[in-house]
Amino acid sequence: MFLCFVLVGTPLAIRNKSHDTMTTFFYCFLPTLLLYYPLLMMTLDRAKAGTMPPYVVWLPNLAMIAAGWWLIRRVERY
Repeated sequence: MFLCFVLVGTPLAIRNKSHDTMTTFFYCFLPTLLLYYPLLMMTLDRAKAGTMPPYVVWLPNLAMIAAGWWLIRRVERY
């Protein structure tokens, strides 16, 4: 789980290195609030209710890995 956050936060911090610390922290924490936790709560509810298989709870981690991979590719182009 934490590796997914690092994959997203590191490229965002590199891109926003000229901003102050709190702004950079907010940019790194924003994908977690908007993407990871809502998706985790939705999939966890569905898995507990039995409407989706239990392995669907890994979907937020996969989404963060995909977002991190995309951000790393954008940072590498600098």
